[in-house]
Amino acid sequence: MQALRQFDLYQKADEVFRVRTLSGAFISIICLILSLILFYNEFLSYLRITRVDTLRVDQDNVAPLTIYLDITFPSMPCSEVHLDVEESTGSQQVDVHDHISKLPVFNKGQVSRQQAVIVVRRFEEILKKEKNKRTHEDEEPEIIERISKKIDALKEKYHFTEDDYKVGGLPENYCGSCYGAGEPGECCNTCEHVREAYKLKKWVLGNEGSIEQCIREARDAKTFDMKIEGCNIAGRIQVAKVSGNFHFAPGTSTVDEHGHSHGHHTHDFSIADLSKFNVSHTINKLSFGPAFPDMINPMDQYENILPGLTGSGLYRYFIKVVPTTY
Repeated sequence: MQALRQFDLYQKADEVFRVRTLSGAFISIICLILSLILFYNEFLSYLRITRVDTLRVDQDNVAPLTIYLDITFPSMPCSEVHLDVEESTGSQQVDVHDHISKLPVFNKGQVSRQQAVIVVRRFEEILKKEKNKRTHEDEEPEIIERISKKIDALKEKYHFTEDDYKVGGLPENYCGSCYGAGEPGECCNTCEHVREAYKLKKWVLGNEGSIEQCIREARDAKTFDMKIEGCNIAGRIQVAKVSGNFHFAPGTSTVDEHGHSHGHHTHDFSIADLSKFNVSHTINKLSFGPAFPDMINPMDQYENILPGLTGSGLYRYFIKVVPTTY
């Protein structure tokens, strides 16, 4: 043990040359504390995971670009909201409905219990239709989940009971007629479903006063002072990484080839349709590509409301998107 004590790489001065002072002890303690603090900070820095964000230009032009949108038209019915996509390559998507959901907007400040029941019943019919469109249980869960959340929120807010479903309800196995426009076995349980079926067939629905579903909803609207006149469209579309546009326009969209490589994109509508096509809107969300941390979308919560009752007009947004990888 004595040999171990004598072993020292640094020779110490003899005791006769040492001067012990209080200030020297204080400095030694301060240096020791600073050393421990520096060691602790360096140890934490070693354990800490540092995230470095980098953006690089995406040079993969083959993979499609996904556009996520959530737009509300407060004064336009869902039957008039059609989403079309045009690309500079000549590729076009007409009346896009895959991966897209449309929900009616109830434009009224305070909603009564009976009005909420009617809205829930209509949302449930839309949910049933969306589920029938999906061939796999795991396909498009975000659309099903989105509609379900709206239904659950209304049920929780108004404390729904079984008796509430007697208001504005339909028989359990009800299957409304599509009046010749639907596919074999297809059910059109709402007036909106009948309109969509006619749109797909490119037929004109002349007199809605003779359609059972429209008569029932008009009666409910009059009885319970309901006015569902807006539409919220949300979902995603996939486009090529080229210049192009997506737009909402009145009437039925068609692509007429006429022997050309690029078809002519036209909208077939009557003057009466313009009164329903109110372009006032709120962009709740508009993003390009998958989300990443601290992502900022400049078009989110952007609103344009036209003055007057008709709301006829045109809005155009020019956006430059640089494909990048995160």
